[in-house]
Amino acid sequence: PQTPGSSDAGEEAPSGEQPGSVVTYFEAKGFGFLRPDDGGRDIFFHVSRLVEGLATDLKPGARVLYELGMDRTGKMAASSVRIAPAEATV
Repeated sequence: PQTPGSSDAGEEAPSGEQPGSVVTYFEAKGFGFLRPDDGGRDIFFHVSRLVEGLATDLKPGARVLYELGMDRTGKMAASSVRIAPAEATV
């Protein structure tokens, strides 16, 4: 449990960001689904919500950080998606 404004890992991640991975991405249609790391249902995302990274990075298994929101019909969807930075090897 982190308090807002604190950053233990040094990552400046917005408070609502959650880790997950790409399950499927339909390039021709511009959307796909993410699988949350903590389990639960897959989450719809649209390529227009990609704020960091390239659409070509959205391959199955790609690590992403996302924020949960609603699509225009009120269903749960990712409101922002970014390709997770590569893990720094120490």
